[in-house]
Amino acid sequence: MKFSNNFVEKKNKFNNLSKSEIIALMDKITCKVILRQTINNFAFTLTNNKNEVVCSYSGGKTPAGIKKRTLRKTHQAALEAMDLIISRILQHKFTRVIIIIKSYTNFVIKSSVNTLFKIRRLKVVNILDRKPIPHNGMRKPKKRRI
Repeated sequence: MKFSNNFVEKKNKFNNLSKSEIIALMDKITCKVILRQTINNFAFTLTNNKNEVVCSYSGGKTPAGIKKRTLRKTHQAALEAMDLIISRILQHKFTRVIIIIKSYTNFVIKSSVNTLFKIRRLKVVNILDRKPIPHNGMRKPKKRRI
């Protein structure tokens, strides 16, 4: 049984493109969001697939963080900064997102960030946890002198 050419063309939308062209197209629509959390702030960085920074926001740049400095580390400030990042993602026409978390964040932040992307219909390709690990642990206490 033979299929018509129209059926084959509809089935494979990248039919006329080479493998390198397909990879180039996927690179154009994929971006990375890097989330860093310190003791008193959040920082979000949006990069393209070549690791060129497109924009960055922190909890201090959000309306809650500007209003009061103590509010910049709250969950609300993180979500507001994430909303600003998502608007920039949509502005640059990215559709696929890789989330890189470089901090000791709690599960609530990870899940809420993931749901924000799903609400805006952005595909989360991967969530990478890159926690900073000390090389040799804590410093040992000094010997007691008698």
